[in-house]
Amino acid sequence: FRFTQLGLGWLLRELYLADAPATLAFLRGHLPQLSREALRYATEKMPARLASRLLREHAAVAIPARARR
Repeated sequence: FRFTQLGLGWLLRELYLADAPATLAFLRGHLPQLSREALRYATEKMPARLASRLLREHAAVAIPARARR
């Protein structure tokens, strides 16, 4: 599971450069399912304010890893 999330984060990071609106829509639609690590990678190339906002939104809706098992 971890490496799938990691790969998704890398993919979204690069996709953001090509199609930012679609990437942001995907991220916001799937925040509860994303690990924090995946989101951190996905937001690496975003402006700092946007990345911070997404990480705060994720903290508010994320399902704890223990509950996903």
